[in-house]
Amino acid sequence: MANWTSPATWVDGEIPNAAKLNTQIRDNSQYLYDNKMAFAATISQPTRALGLGYTNTTGKLLHVIITVTNTSSARVTAISGGVTQGIVSRSDTVDAYLNIAFFVAPDATYSVTLTNSGTLYSWCETVIG
Repeated sequence: MANWTSPATWVDGEIPNAAKLNTQIRDNSQYLYDNKMAFAATISQPTRALGLGYTNTTGKLLHVIITVTNTSSARVTAISGGVTQGIVSRSDTVDAYLNIAFFVAPDATYSVTLTNSGTLYSWCETVIG
């Protein structure tokens, strides 16, 4: 594995030799390749309940998606870190699904509440990073 070398400051008239070019171009390119950031996500469907508080203990950013079934005027509220992240509501009585998605910072608490009527249909969490 190559080590990172601070980029050289080139001056007019300088003729770089093979060793300098190898360090500046080949080795630094190899270092960047070896240490590239990878995106990884872990998706889970944990057992959760509406109205309870949970804490993101993953040490990484968490993306939460929740779906509830609505049988009449339902209102879904998501709170993360003490801040309302979103509110979704329906005022008619037609059966429907309501979805809400939000991010939770590491170590932050989060909860989702449902007022009026409806039931939890699905709760999906994705750990990002």
